[in-house]
This record gives sequence, structure tokens and C-alpha cells, in this order.
Amino acid sequence: MNIVLAGMRGAGKTCAGRLLAGRLRLPFVDTDEEIERRTGEGIDDIFRLRGEEWFRAVEERVCAEALAGEGRVVSLGGGAVESGRTAALAAAQLLPVWLDAAPRVLAGRLRGSGRPALTGLGVEEEVELLRRRRAPLYERATRIRLDTGVLTPEEVCDAVEQLWRAVSGDHVR
Repeated sequence: MNIVLAGMRGAGKTCAGRLLAGRLRLPFVDTDEEIERRTGEGIDDIFRLRGEEWFRAVEERVCAEALAGEGRVVSLGGGAVESGRTAALAAAQLLPVWLDAAPRVLAGRLRGSGRPALTGLGVEEEVELLRRRRAPLYERATRIRLDTGVLTPEEVCDAVEQLWRAVSGDHVR
């Protein structure tokens, strides 16, 4: 079974996930990066040119494939849990973790990051809206919520590694 990192953009899923996969010597799959690799297009271009519905259909397939594997660290795109199928697959994994932070922290991380807005709103308003809509979905798709607001990527990695060792029975480093 897999370690799954879910949460909003800017929560630290990709950065901490890469560190964790390297430390545990497990393959790492970032579903947004996999979508970009397969389509040859950036996420922002996909949204602009093909629309969110098309993106979500591709995302659901990519997530299902990533979560069907064994012994991986999987970083889900921020909105992946909006698919009931993806949320259920994530919840069934060994360690599904919701990486969360206060909206102001997420907005601060996204501001100046070059990541495009998904709505016509400003960064803070978008984060607030999406987080409010997705929070119940993250709760259903995961078993543990980890506040990453004041943690470094290394500290997030440490915390998830400790959780993994507890649930997997692996206590040797």
C-alpha cells in the first residue's frame, strides 16, 4: 500500500513527498507532474485550452493508476479529492495524510510562485473558497491531518515518516 499526500496547492505535498520517497527509497509520483508528462502541456494550459472537466477526467485516471501501485509515495493534485473515486482510493491506502495550512499561509506560499489562479479571484479569496469546499473531501480521503503551516519540508517529511513507521510496523531506520 502507499503513502498518499493530499491537500491544497502550497501545502508542501510535492516537496515533502520527494524528500520522504528519497529517505524511504520508494518511488515518488506527483499526479500533476504525471499529467503534464503524459499530455505534454502544463496544468494551466490544460485548464485554459481544454477546460477543467477534461483535466479532471485525465486526473482521475492518473490517480487511479498511481494508487493501484504498491510501495509508493503519491502526491495528489489539490483538487483530486473532488473525484469520489479518487477520494475512496486514497482513503483505502496504508497512510493517506492531509497536509494542511491556514489559508493565509497557503496564499503566501502561492503568491509569487508562478502558479496560475484556477478562478478569477485573487490568491487569498481563491484559497479560502477552495479550502472551504475541499476540507470535508480531504477529511474523507485521509485519516490524518498534519498542519504544515509552521513546518519546514524536512519536518513534514519527519512527521509523515514517523506515522508511516507506526502504521507499517517498520521501526528500523
